[in-house]
Amino acid sequence: MCFTVPANDSNTIWHSLTEQGAQVDRQCGQGYCGACKVKLISGEVRYTTEPLAFIGKGEALSCCSVPVSECEVKTL
Repeated sequence: MCFTVPANDSNTIWHSLTEQGAQVDRQCGQGYCGACKVKLISGEVRYTTEPLAFIGKGEALSCCSVPVSECEVKTL
């Protein structure tokens, strides 16, 4: 499913998605495991914690990223 996440430096993408009713896995909550990975369709994110999990081009870890601009993401 695709979701729009408004730019907001205080909420992670994961938090915004769960508020919208999305079911997004999350294990570590700190960017280590990659369970919370989403496809970044548009927009820009920054990480609150430098992630250690592999992130492919066009992907983001929702647990430790915040949207710099409005983002459209697809849950995996």
